[in-house]
Amino acid sequence: MNKDPLLNDVKQFILESQFVSVSAIQRRFQIGFMRAERILEQVEKEKVVSKKDKNFRRKIEEK
Repeated sequence: MNKDPLLNDVKQFILESQFVSVSAIQRRFQIGFMRAERILEQVEKEKVVSKKDKNFRRKIEEK
């Protein structure tokens, strides 16, 4: 999978806001759901955020 050009910007946004959700990424970067979800999967693979828990929440791993 190729890295999305917005990946680093999204990581920075997550770390600065200390909040993560697909909808927040969509609003901030004005992109569609599928692209936001793919970027979030890439952020998860880089261990910036945890996998979803049973309540679909994620923890921010990196500070």
